[in-house]
Amino acid sequence: MRFKFLVSSVLAFGLASGAHAGLINGDFEDGLNGWEAYDDVTVSNGVATVGDDSAFGLSTLAQVNYTGTGLVRFEFDFLASISDETGPYDYPDLFSSSLYFTNDTSSFDLFSGVYDDFEWVLDVDSAGPIVYSGAVSNSAIGLGWMHYSYEFVNSYNTVVAVFDMIDGNLLVDSNIQIDNVSLSAVIASVPEPSSLVLFLSLLGFAGLVRVRALSTK
Repeated sequence: MRFKFLVSSVLAFGLASGAHAGLINGDFEDGLNGWEAYDDVTVSNGVATVGDDSAFGLSTLAQVNYTGTGLVRFEFDFLASISDETGPYDYPDLFSSSLYFTNDTSSFDLFSGVYDDFEWVLDVDSAGPIVYSGAVSNSAIGLGWMHYSYEFVNSYNTVVAVFDMIDGNLLVDSNIQIDNVSLSAVIASVPEPSSLVLFLSLLGFAGLVRVRALSTK
C-alpha cells in the first residue's frame, strides 16, 4: 500500500502538467529522496547499495516515472558483489532489474501485482550479468563498474524502475552498488538555427539551379 500511495503522490504533478518527467535524484546525491526503498537499502557518498540483509528475503529500490509513450531510454551504472554460496536450500543470491508499466496509476500496486505489463531486463549472479534486453558495457566510473543501457518503444504512460536483491542462500553476503540511474523519453534533436539556415539556403540554391536548368532546355 505504501508504494501505491507513492505512485499517486509523485505522479500528481507530472500528469497534471503533461510534462515528461525524469527520475528524481538518479545520482543519489540527495540520499534516497524520490525513491522507495525496502529492507537492506542504503546510500553512501552518492551511491545506493542494495544488500541481502532482508527480513523477507528481498530488498527493493524503486521509483515511478511518467515518461509518456514513445521511445524511452533506461540506464544505470552498477558494481556487483554476488556470493556463489547456495545455502541450506541450494538457492543462490541474485540481483534483478525490471521495468513495470501502467496506464492506470490509481490502481497500480507493485507488490500486489496490479500493473499492466512488466519486463525483466537484467539479472546479475556470481558469474556476472545475464542480459535479457539492452546491453552491458564497462562503466566510466572505475574498476569493476558496469554500465547498463536499454532503449525501447514504450506503449504506456508510466514506467517504474525496480531493482531487487534476492537473498537465495539466506546468508548476508551479497550486495550491488547502483549509481547514475536514468529513465526518460528520448527527445528527437532539433537543428540549431545556424544549421537550419544553412540547410534552407542550400535547398533554395538547389531549386534555383533546377529552374535555370529547365529554362535552358
